[in-house]
Amino acid sequence: MSVYQTNGIARPEFSVTARALRLVSDACENLIAWNESRATRAALSKLTDRALSDIGLSREDIARM
Repeated sequence: MSVYQTNGIARPEFSVTARALRLVSDACENLIAWNESRATRAALSKLTDRALSDIGLSREDIARM
């Protein structure tokens, strides 16, 4: 089915394609942020309690990240 815009320029931010691309983009950004957080927690978990204390963190802080 074709749709024709007769009353001006179609707003691209409302197109189905634009919304789908935005959804995929947001999902990718969330995945990247989750992975960075996971990697940070993993790296901090490998530190000793003394090393964590030196940078002002505790094991409980890691769990809250």
